[in-house]
Amino acid sequence: MRRRARSARKLSSCTALLELEIPAGSTLRGSPVTGPFAADLLKARKKRSVYILHDNQTFGKGVANGFRSRANKLDIDVKGFEPWDAKAASYEAIGERIKATGAQSIYFGGIVCNNGVKLLKDIYAVVGKGILFVGPDGWTPFTATAAA
Repeated sequence: MRRRARSARKLSSCTALLELEIPAGSTLRGSPVTGPFAADLLKARKKRSVYILHDNQTFGKGVANGFRSRANKLDIDVKGFEPWDAKAASYEAIGERIKATGAQSIYFGGIVCNNGVKLLKDIYAVVGKGILFVGPDGWTPFTATAAA
């Protein structure tokens, strides 16, 4: 017997449109599917390009690679793939590189604890509105990212 699990509408853009079939009693967290599902979301949102950032750690780089693989299969143009330094004082230079590519979305592979709020704030300050930000469950709890 299978049950249907839906992500809550108020969760991140990454998970808001996903509907999964999972076995009863199973859990889905930080698994290899979170990256590819985010690519499916971008395709559903008609985003044709993405810039991928990751925290260069096992989870973050892993989900970023899974996302990149799926994005390539969906013909989403990957404009860049690079790590961010969790100890950096500013991420505006990364934001400038992203802006210069014209990417329609940004995938953040990693966890919020790696200076994620500062990363989001600095990049948003450079790229502005209109770019879809997506990421895996490493960006929870959402109270941590709400400050951005």
